Amino acid sequence: MPIERHLRGDEAVHARYDGDWVWCCTDRRVLRVPAATTDADPETLPYEDIERVGRVAGRDTRYLVAALSAVLLATLVPALLMGVAAVPVEPASAVAAGFAVLAVYGFYRWTESNQPYYQFQGTAGLEATNDWRLPDDEDATAFVETVRLRL
Repeated sequence: MPIERHLRGDEAVHARYDGDWVWCCTDRRVLRVPAATTDADPETLPYEDIERVGRVAGRDTRYLVAALSAVLLATLVPALLMGVAAVPVEPASAVAAGFAVLAVYGFYRWTESNQPYYQFQGTAGLEATNDWRLPDDEDATAFVETVRLRL
């Protein structure tokens, strides 16, 4: 997909990374467009909004939080259903089993999420750039180094 059509005026491309997203580092900002779409508007992050780009080597805690939340819901929701709404035991148990499956899946993903990655962190906090991640491979490292030079 030609990301060049999303550039403004005399903006020049300094680096590009192709993966699930097409990333582009220009002289003013970092753009990314989903690789699967052909006409999506890019998500942009101006350099003044980037606090840092760091390499993270550890498990992704989002999966652990989701798994622990599913465990909590697996115990509370069926109890509330049976107590407040007078739902029979079988449907409440099915709800508990669904949450238990989600908990197991979350724990599995957490244990398997030990792959290092590069994380963009914005000045507005990590929440604004939580999904701005690149895998830790040779091409991504070169892209991140180019971005760091622009900061």
